[in-house]
Amino acid sequence: LLAGRDEDALPLWRALSQAYPANPLLMDAVAQTSRHLGQADAAVSRLLAGLQSPYVGIRVRAAMLLLTGDFMYDISEEAVGRVLETTHRDFAAWDLLAERLPDEVRRRSALLMSRGYSAAADVMMARLLPYEVSPCDIMFRVALRLAGGQPEEALALLAPYLDPDTYVAGRWWHPDRWQVNTVAGLYDLLQGEIAAGSGEWRVAASHFERAIDQGYVVAGHVFAARALHQLGETAEAAAWLEALSARPEDQAALWAAAASLELARLDQDQVRVTAALESLNRERARLDLPPVTTADAPRLRSWLDMPPLGQVLVLETRTELDGSVHLRGLFGPNPGRAYPVEAWEARLFDPATYRVYGETRVASILVPGALTEWSISLDPSETAPYTPAFLALEAWSGALVHFQQALAELTLNPVPADEAAIARETDYVFDGQIRLVGYTGPDLNPDSLTLTLYWQTEQALSDDYQVLLHVIDEAGLLVGQGDGTPVGGRYPTSRWAPGLLIEDARRVDFDPPLPPGHYQVRIGLYRLADLQRLAPQPVDERVHESAVLVGEPSLAEP
Repeated sequence: LLAGRDEDALPLWRALSQAYPANPLLMDAVAQTSRHLGQADAAVSRLLAGLQSPYVGIRVRAAMLLLTGDFMYDISEEAVGRVLETTHRDFAAWDLLAERLPDEVRRRSALLMSRGYSAAADVMMARLLPYEVSPCDIMFRVALRLAGGQPEEALALLAPYLDPDTYVAGRWWHPDRWQVNTVAGLYDLLQGEIAAGSGEWRVAASHFERAIDQGYVVAGHVFAARALHQLGETAEAAAWLEALSARPEDQAALWAAAASLELARLDQDQVRVTAALESLNRERARLDLPPVTTADAPRLRSWLDMPPLGQVLVLETRTELDGSVHLRGLFGPNPGRAYPVEAWEARLFDPATYRVYGETRVASILVPGALTEWSISLDPSETAPYTPAFLALEAWSGALVHFQQALAELTLNPVPADEAAIARETDYVFDGQIRLVGYTGPDLNPDSLTLTLYWQTEQALSDDYQVLLHVIDEAGLLVGQGDGTPVGGRYPTSRWAPGLLIEDARRVDFDPPLPPGHYQVRIGLYRLADLQRLAPQPVDERVHESAVLVGEPSLAEP
């Protein structure tokens, strides 16, 4: 071992472990040496076997090792359950051997959170002795409750620290951690957002101002400016942001510019929008960040909007005409001091083969007391038109520890249609959102009908609409139907790139074959959830029951 020959040491460790099965350090040596040799499965198997040992020291040591970054991501959910069962079953020994070092408790809690075991993470963090609790520990538990949709429980956890005696006691034990009562500051930020949600903007502004004095300089200024803006006090709001811009805190000027842009957009003041965007991009350049458009500008949000997983949430994905992919994510706070989030990683991959089309990792931008709404861009490798893909978004601490990922579906390489291929142009607009630019066909024979529709939208769409394609006979009966998601199911409307001309080839098969006669072909759009059709404009003689007549083909006698 001292010579660095792990491959020679491993058989010796195994022999010693078999000879002295009650010695946890020998089991530890077998597992760690196996892992260093790239035998992760063997290492995990040895530790899982240790959970079943008749010796309590072996069981507890195995659980301790499995709850580390080295092994946590190599075990199944069932195995995590067995580890947690050991911590409960052997509580006395676990408490004696595993929980004497507070930072180890914090690390295990963060790792459990990263795997989605929020309740277990909270229970473990609650085992810290009162005099060891830091503001970060309290905020960790608050974040878990907010991620679980429990704001009242979160406030109840913060409330005791509004008592000066509790704060003074914490400062006496750990003056380095309690220089400022940031726990009370977070309480004010949350109460301010609750007041804002009820329209009590003056109360909200007061809470946010107090939070500034309690350590939340950036979040307090931004949220206070929003509240004052809602009260119509635009000059005061601008003054708050100007004061923030002059502060020495890191990123203060960046978020002051971002908030100024946000308020200017609300006022629809294009002059201010232009000036704020220029200021924002100057600050981004100073921080070695790429420039953004107004649509991709960053934004701070309240902890009340905590992502369900506590760390990341995909808000929006957008595929541009040049093939680049833009995502907008909501990013949670640091999960305590144990594993601070250092980077956000976005990855595009094939859901069937897991082939990676593109990935990027960017340094995290975190603001105390707020969530970060941030945009990330990727340039995927060349793919076939309308390739389905998944986007995975993760927060990372170092090279090993990552928090539960958020997934979103999207379509890569949407191909612009050839406008010259349109046989008949139209100008129907459905629900003010989607334009039927034209169509080619319909072509009808007894066995099938084909029709190509050409769609376009000038705005990002939040809903997925179905295309309606009905074939009606002379008696007014439905004899054929080709409804479905556009482009053969590969390009739902929520993924459409604004401005892209979309070719949507559709087909209806008839069984039995259609008899000779005259038919009508009608198209439209509707929501699948309630079958509500989108109304087309203009309403003319071709529109019937929110469907547009696009052809009256006939089948002659053979």
